Amino acid sequence: MADLKFPKKKRAKKKLTVSKVQELFNAAIRRRDNCCMTAHSPCSGNLECSHFFARGGNGSLRFYPPNCFTQCSAHHFEYHNRNPMPLVRVIESYGKLEWMEAARRKTIKYTQAVLETVAAYCLKDQMRDLTKYIEGFLK
Repeated sequence: MADLKFPKKKRAKKKLTVSKVQELFNAAIRRRDNCCMTAHSPCSGNLECSHFFARGGNGSLRFYPPNCFTQCSAHHFEYHNRNPMPLVRVIESYGKLEWMEAARRKTIKYTQAVLETVAAYCLKDQMRDLTKYIEGFLK
């Protein structure tokens, strides 16, 4: 009987999830800023990525670098639960506030290809390229 050779099964490529890409994105933002951007008082706690326009209701801005900044955990709590207005200066420094106001009403479908591209930009700390990429969807 002839030797039968069965083809090797290719391992399926693991699918990226939005939450996994969010972790990569948050880490890239923390590396970009490397300090609490709202430090008007002594900081405490770990650095966290914060979104000016919350990602829950503004999915199109979820992976948009100008919409994000780092804060220590104490200031992050203060921002979300008390007074977000001091952070307007952070967003204005990027010059994208008006653009984000209009873009937040649009949607992006985060397909596997989109998630892979976003993840690649985050892993290489290419936040300017990621900004252009996201803007391309929201024209």
